[in-house]
Amino acid sequence: MKRLILFLLVLGAVGFAAYKLTRKDPYSTLGKDNDFAVRDTARIGRIFLADRNGSTADLKRAGGWWIVNDKYKANPVVMESLLKTIFGLETQFRPPVEAAKTMVKNLATKSVKVEIYNTDNKLIRVFYVGGVTPDESGTYMIMEGEEQPFVVGVTGKDGGIKVSFFTEEEKWRDKGLFRYGVGDIKSVSVEYPKLRNKSFKLTKSNEGFDVEPFYDGVPKSKFKLNQSKVENYLTGFKKQIAEAFVNKYSGRDSLLQLLPFGILKVEDVKGTKHEIKLYPIVQTNKEGKMLLDKGKPIPHEKYYALVDNRDLMLVQELVFGKLLWAYDYFFDIAK
Repeated sequence: MKRLILFLLVLGAVGFAAYKLTRKDPYSTLGKDNDFAVRDTARIGRIFLADRNGSTADLKRAGGWWIVNDKYKANPVVMESLLKTIFGLETQFRPPVEAAKTMVKNLATKSVKVEIYNTDNKLIRVFYVGGVTPDESGTYMIMEGEEQPFVVGVTGKDGGIKVSFFTEEEKWRDKGLFRYGVGDIKSVSVEYPKLRNKSFKLTKSNEGFDVEPFYDGVPKSKFKLNQSKVENYLTGFKKQIAEAFVNKYSGRDSLLQLLPFGILKVEDVKGTKHEIKLYPIVQTNKEGKMLLDKGKPIPHEKYYALVDNRDLMLVQELVFGKLLWAYDYFFDIAK
C-alpha cells in the first residue's frame, strides 16, 4: 500500500510538472507556436508600432477611446481591426532551415516591431511582422530575442496581416466630426456668407431650442417654430464621419483664401466648441474646366472641410448636407 501511495504521489508530481511546462501562458513572450496572439484583448492597454524607417505609432487606451501618439482619437473601426488581428494570430508552420534564413533577412529589413502592453503597462508581447509568403497566404513573423521565424496567419482570414500594423499617424486618426446626441448640444450656428437670409443660430432653452437669424438686420420668421423639426435636424449630429484627411492637398493655401460656402459652429453642453468651414469641390473635366448641365454648374458632391482651423478633410454632400438647413426650414410656414 505504501509503495502504491508513493507511486501515485510521484505520478502526480510528474503530471503537474508536465502541465506547468506545456501550459500556454496567455501573456508569455516565448517564441513558440501561437505565442503571438493575445486572446484577452480587453486587457491590452497600449500597442506601440515602429517600422525600419523610424516612423512610430503609439496607441493607448483612454477610457472608451484609443489615443494615437498622445494627440488624437484613434479610428475605432481601424482599432477594432487591429485588435481582432492580434486576437486571431495563429502560427501556420515552422519553415525549414533554408527558408528560415531568407525570412530572417526579410524581417531584418522590412518588418514592423510590435510591442503590446497590458492595462498595468506591463510588456506582454514583442514581435516583428514582416512580408508575406510567395502565395500571400501567410506573413513572416518572429519573437524578439528568438532565432526561429514562423509563418503566421489570422484565424478565418486569408492573406497577409502586415496591413494591420502600420505607423502612419493620419491613417490611425478618427475621421469623426460629430458624435452628439440631441441632449448633448448647447448651440449650433450655420452661416452662409452669400445667403445671409438662410443663415441661422440655434440655442438650447428651457422650452427646447430657439432658432433665430444669424445676421443682425435679417427679420425673424413670423411663423411658429416647430420643435420636432429642430430635433430632427439635431439628430444629424449623431454620427458625422468625414471621408478622408487631405492635409497634403497641394492647393490648400489657395483654397483657404476663398470665401467659404458655409461656416458651421457647434458648442456642446460641456462647453467644447467646434468649427467647420466648407468649400464646394466643383466638378471639372480633364482640362480643368467646370462641367455644365444646360448651362448651369453640375451640383457638387463633396466639400473640402477645414476643421477647427487645423485639419483639411473631405466630406460628402449626401452625408454632411443633413446639417446644412436654411433658417425658414424650422418653421411651420402656412401654405
